[in-house]
Amino acid sequence: MRSNYWKSVVHVSFFDNHAPENFKLNEFEEACSVGVEVSAEDIEKAADEVFEKNKKTIVEQRYRTNVGQLLGHVRKSLPWADPKIVKDVIDRKMYELQTAADNEQSSLDEQETE
Repeated sequence: MRSNYWKSVVHVSFFDNHAPENFKLNEFEEACSVGVEVSAEDIEKAADEVFEKNKKTIVEQRYRTNVGQLLGHVRKSLPWADPKIVKDVIDRKMYELQTAADNEQSSLDEQETE
């Protein structure tokens, strides 16, 4: 539903910025994502890139990380990606990274007590 809403916004925005006499079907279709398919693999790759760039901050902030910013970075690179899939991928990656950091910290704590 959200995706359809944004596509509608793009349609209206496109016509607000283009006079009827200058209408070009190919530009309209491009602006509205006609024929654009974003696979789960594309989303996974974009999320990997975002996490790699922000890994240090994510590990430092851990559970206080602003997930919305991470979502925004992925959506910026893949504006037509399904937002639910993007959110699921980001949530999974956050869990994996935080769990790994928690496990690493637990190991360090155990070594200190020995």
